[in-house]
Amino acid sequence: MKKLTLHIGYNKTGTSAIQTFLDRNRQPLIETGLHYPRTGIFDSAHYGLSEFFIGRPVKTGVNTGQVLINALRDEIASSGCDNVILSSEYFTTANPDHIARVRKAIAEFAPDYQMQVIIYLRRHDLWFESLFNQAEKTAPAPPWQMDIRDFVLHVLGTASPECSYLRVVDRWARTFGDANVIVRPFEEDQFSGGTLVADFFHALGQELPDGLAVADAKSNESLSAEALYAIGVMKRCLAGSAVSKLMPQLIRSERNAAAKLVPADYGKLSAVHRYSLYMFFLPEYNAIARRFMGRTREGLFQEVPQRPQ
Repeated sequence: MKKLTLHIGYNKTGTSAIQTFLDRNRQPLIETGLHYPRTGIFDSAHYGLSEFFIGRPVKTGVNTGQVLINALRDEIASSGCDNVILSSEYFTTANPDHIARVRKAIAEFAPDYQMQVIIYLRRHDLWFESLFNQAEKTAPAPPWQMDIRDFVLHVLGTASPECSYLRVVDRWARTFGDANVIVRPFEEDQFSGGTLVADFFHALGQELPDGLAVADAKSNESLSAEALYAIGVMKRCLAGSAVSKLMPQLIRSERNAAAKLVPADYGKLSAVHRYSLYMFFLPEYNAIARRFMGRTREGLFQEVPQRPQ
């Protein structure tokens, strides 16, 4: 049976690592019958495709007109592979109309392929910490204060990115069916094969081929608290042009004499907030584990924050 797998994220769940692995090993993977198309690729991910279907991310520089879909159809057909993977974490932002559009398009350009969706989910407290680190690096003028608690409230209030995992998973399941949505916890102890990439191939129903190049370092790794704090101060005190010049140098020399001035827990949630977030989203975790993983007793995550005394 031919399969087309759409890896939709979540962001901050190793998506860059998976995408980089697939992009770097495209040719040897083709020889095993698995294809990661070049069409729509921007920075190792299919951002051109997610831009075409849902409008995000914007301005990738990839042609996103009908020519993109035609090129994708031709590339899949010429690959001769029975397994095709498309990946963009922006698909988690898709609404029901976007998802229906995705299904209709795939039925047209890959009619012989059964579609499935893979999504990785991370405990919200850890996810928020990683999001804060990334947002402080990339947001040109952060609207939140230099406090991760204010950032969490900002994200919850704007619903961007979508904080309800259950809503996102349900949207895709309503279009493609529960059986075609594969949920994987982003938790090292639950990785089949011991690594994220091996776990991803397990979710595909395949063994990770031997001898393929795996990145030595983590992709899109978080900055230290010292560098993150300094970047936050610069962005709120200096002009954008000055920040652009200083950031590369700061990232290269993260640890310096100013480190003692930085709060040791900067960018980290307290035990109380960590536990509160976990308990707030626990009903969703349990619902997802039952519905999509068949877990009636075991929850979605094995590592659970302890209740503060």
